[in-house]
Amino acid sequence: MAKTRITKKDVVHAASLARLKLSKEEIDKFGTELAMVLDFVAKLEEVNIKNVESTSYGGLKGSAFREDMPPLRDIKKEEERKKHLSSAFPDSQEGMLKVPHVLPRKDL
Repeated sequence: MAKTRITKKDVVHAASLARLKLSKEEIDKFGTELAMVLDFVAKLEEVNIKNVESTSYGGLKGSAFREDMPPLRDIKKEEERKKHLSSAFPDSQEGMLKVPHVLPRKDL
């Protein structure tokens, strides 16, 4: 059972701010769940972080999916620019780069 007391009025007010319509059962259910969440947050506040170094970025720095490449505007020569583009779009037709269909076509 949660220690934090959340009233039905609190739940209805939060739901109205979120523009949600809740049934009576949902008000009871979400009141209990919200109280449990707030109890957990209170428990986190008890953790001693006095000797923990602050950080402004919690994730990996840089992309985890590909190597960084210079922006297209930094590639000076036209040949390098074309090579760079063709590697991103390997399929071409009549000098135009082909990309897959994004929207469904009616004529197919």
